[in-house]
Amino acid sequence: MTDLHGHDREGYSEDVKDRLLEMIASGDHGGVKTICRTYPDEMPAWNTVFCWTMPSNKLYSPKFHKDYLEAKRMVAHNFVDTILEDHGKLLRGEIDSRQAAVMLSQVDFISKKLSPNDYGDRRQLDHTSSDGSMTQTFASMYGKPAPEA
Repeated sequence: MTDLHGHDREGYSEDVKDRLLEMIASGDHGGVKTICRTYPDEMPAWNTVFCWTMPSNKLYSPKFHKDYLEAKRMVAHNFVDTILEDHGKLLRGEIDSRQAAVMLSQVDFISKKLSPNDYGDRRQLDHTSSDGSMTQTFASMYGKPAPEA
């Protein structure tokens, strides 16, 4: 099966996938679409990359999907570093305060979306248990025995 560029969708080496993940994580090359369009001879088409991350697709790769999510999380960390760099530029008078405010709010917004558990305004807690041992009973909810059925 080939992608839009005529490349073999399944035949990409781990080196190509690792390079793509590094480029995504750095945040310097843009998103997946930009990377794949900028380097068409080296990278798969962007839709191939998304096929690797979709469990419903036959090209799905659990390892790549996990690594892709981690790369996106790293983008958020890199954006936070950018915030710190821009703050330093602001303090040194290298950029205007209004320009810095716009840049910082954009980077802050994106970081919160890419990694909400690390940079979001609130933490999301999982109140479920995989074995059902933490299931609330009628008695604990209402302080009395459950009614007879």
